[in-house]
Amino acid sequence: MSIPTLLDHIVIAGPSLEELVNLFRNLTGVTAAPGGAHPVGTANALVALTVAGQRRPHYLELVGPDLSGRARSYRRCSASTG
Repeated sequence: MSIPTLLDHIVIAGPSLEELVNLFRNLTGVTAAPGGAHPVGTANALVALTVAGQRRPHYLELVGPDLSGRARSYRRCSASTG
């Protein structure tokens, strides 16, 4: 197994994405942008990182259970097409 030379993101997971986004905002003053749903039943919110005011290709990914059902819909679509 090789170790990547460039770290692109760090994942912070919790039992509730909404609570995790609120906690992150309360601790940092930054609100994570809504992300998407994963086929495994999780959803995310993203925080882009900047250096000296310039957007970098790095980000924080906040992850929690997808309570919206988007992942279930994704799994149904994937199963029916392949």
